[in-house]
Amino acid sequence: MRSGDYMEITKDDLLGVIPVKGKGRISAFKRVRMQRKIFDKYGAEGVSIYSLIDGKKSVEEIRADLNMSPEKIVDILDFMDAEGVIQLKTIFEIEAEKEG
Repeated sequence: MRSGDYMEITKDDLLGVIPVKGKGRISAFKRVRMQRKIFDKYGAEGVSIYSLIDGKKSVEEIRADLNMSPEKIVDILDFMDAEGVIQLKTIFEIEAEKEG
């Protein structure tokens, strides 16, 4: 949504969650450690989100599959993003990558 001289991205703009690939990709051992870290912080719900991330499902699809509140899923995904195991993408970023 346009607001003054900057573009404000809202949760409605969030399109998908993409597992980190390439040079930064994590090993199986690190994935298990990350699952444990997520479980310790968010319980089984957090691990359920982690297991559904495939780069194809949108945040809304994952949220609906788990019947979770938008605030809770955003909190968990922000944690995973900060840990470097996923990337949160907006429709704007995906379109820019396609054009580039």
